[in-house]
Amino acid sequence: MILFKVKYFFKRIKNKISKTKIFAVYENDMEKLLTDMSLLDKINSKSLSCKNCGKIINVNNIGGILSINKNIEIICDRSICLSNFDTGCKND
Repeated sequence: MILFKVKYFFKRIKNKISKTKIFAVYENDMEKLLTDMSLLDKINSKSLSCKNCGKIINVNNIGGILSINKNIEIICDRSICLSNFDTGCKND
């Protein structure tokens, strides 16, 4: 049953992923990335929350960062938030 859910998840997001560049960051580089994006101070002051569920974001629970038209949105690492993360892509 778990395998089916994983397959379904990937089928569901296949169109979004195939048309979107996805960048990965090594854990050791996360602090530098957050500093470069002017997010580290906001995270340390607990003033950022997950776009989907409202959970306070910290350096250990970042699930994704999306920048659309210079607007930055962050989600936590909960599976429900990751699966509902809107990349801004339109499905065909």
